[in-house]
Amino acid sequence: AAAAAAAGSSSADSSSSDSSSTAGRPLGVLGLGWGTYIGLRAAGDDACIAAGLVAVAAMSPVTFQKDYELASALQLPVALLPAKYDPMEQVMLTVDLLQRPYAKRCIFKRYGMVKPGWANWLPQWIDNRAMYQAAEQLLMSVAFLKRELLGQDSALLPPPITAADTTAAGNAAAAEAEAAQEASDDDDDSWDG
Repeated sequence: AAAAAAAGSSSADSSSSDSSSTAGRPLGVLGLGWGTYIGLRAAGDDACIAAGLVAVAAMSPVTFQKDYELASALQLPVALLPAKYDPMEQVMLTVDLLQRPYAKRCIFKRYGMVKPGWANWLPQWIDNRAMYQAAEQLLMSVAFLKRELLGQDSALLPPPITAADTTAAGNAAAAEAEAAQEASDDDDDSWDG
């Protein structure tokens, strides 16, 4: 499910008879599972952005294999918080490669003990590590939305990505690829046909 929240809304605001009680306030989407698809689509939709959407937090995201389409359409920061088997690398890399102005405020963190669909998968709750990571995933989402909607930074969030971070990550990836190629070359030499 996806839930949209207006920054600073209170119970008094909800009881207001004025249906535009959120007008002028920034909006964020917190999606879980299939709800993240709705949020990611909204993050690339001009009408949603014109209505005040400023950020999307996606927990255990589902993209229905439209990773590139969704990532290339994004117009605002997202927090991608995939579970163990959620394939979010293409979305993350596309956002990074397109070098959009919001990209440095995006967050990507994998939670390897949490299985996709964790909210509905009860046997997982026997594992304390999975419970801890699911709670951290939710806290990270809330902290991200507070930062983007209200300007409240949190020690829970990683610092913004700098050009030096991007260069270091690229160098590390190149070194890993070179090491893998060398290992592959060594394996080829041992084949006797």
